[in-house]
Amino acid sequence: MSNSFLYLVTVVIWGSTWIAINYQLGDVAPEASVSYRFALAAFILFLFAKVKQLPLAFSLKQHGLFAAFGICLFA
Repeated sequence: MSNSFLYLVTVVIWGSTWIAINYQLGDVAPEASVSYRFALAAFILFLFAKVKQLPLAFSLKQHGLFAAFGICLFA
């Protein structure tokens, strides 16, 4: 996959999240809406890993790299 395609997919997905937020706000607390979305995303990712038979055991070093990536991504 090219970098341009991956960038485009990211922009489309992140750019369209306002649709999900718009539909969820008002009926339940915003915190619950975020929890539901994260739970659904986690379920889908675990299902994907199970279907593709991807290992979910990571070393301590890999966890450190994941944390560093997350801090850089969301800082």
